[in-house]
Order: sequence, then structure tokens, then C-alpha cells
Amino acid sequence: MNELENAVYQSSFTDSGYVRLVRGAYRAQMDDPEAGQLIVTLTKFRLIGRLNKKQEGAVAIIRTAAGSSGIFFDLAVVLKTDHGLDNVCSVGLGDRVRIKSMSLDDERIVVQMTVHARYDPPCCPTVDVESTYLFRNDRLELAKTELLQK
Repeated sequence: MNELENAVYQSSFTDSGYVRLVRGAYRAQMDDPEAGQLIVTLTKFRLIGRLNKKQEGAVAIIRTAAGSSGIFFDLAVVLKTDHGLDNVCSVGLGDRVRIKSMSLDDERIVVQMTVHARYDPPCCPTVDVESTYLFRNDRLELAKTELLQK
């Protein structure tokens, strides 16, 4: 698990498309000085287990604060390769969502989170959902999303 804190992750906020975390974090000045810093962190939501019939690996949720433009969460799949850890794919979970839990069960990655309803302000999502992802052909596929009862 500690290796995940010093791995390279995909990022749509950098020119290279990647960031290298050091002790679970990455910081850099945004291109526009007034935009502030880009801060990417590994959250506490990380698991190791069987991703499909052929592969074991890790899943982790990455948090990206992109200056003043939002706080984005991504679900990342990390595999151990000959070159070390490799973030083979990621999928966006949303801007300013609230992650409640993540599990890896029977080759399904299940994320429970609170997301925005149509008219929710950016600060305050109100809809509890459970999204199930499958790792197939080196990609994450959304299998289903269900509303959770409060």
C-alpha cells in the first residue's frame, strides 16, 4: 500500500498527462499564476485485490485541487509491472463529490458517494449513489449506478 504513495498517476491537469506523488502528494504552480496551485493527493480510499480473472492490482481514489476551478476525484487502477507500479487507467468520479466508501468485491469496484443533483450548488452535493465499475481490457467500465435510500 505504501508504494501507492510514491507512484505516477494520470492527470488531465498537466501537460505531460501524469503526476508523480511523493508521500501521497504532488504540488505545482498552475500555468496561470493567479489560478494558484495544482495539488494532487492520494486519498485513504485504496484497496488491493483481484480486479478480474487474470489480474490482481490496486484501486485508489485520487483527489485533484485545480486552483480555483474545483476539486476533482478520480478512480485509478494501478498494476505492478516490470517497471514498477503503472496507473493503467482512471475514470473521473466528479467535481466536489463526497466519497463515503469503496470496496473490491467479486471483481467489482464499488464506490459509494454523494453527487450533485441537477440544481445543487457546487459546494453541496445531496444525492447518495453506489457506482459499480469493472476492469476489462485495461479500462474501467461503469457497470451501473444506483440511488441509495437515505
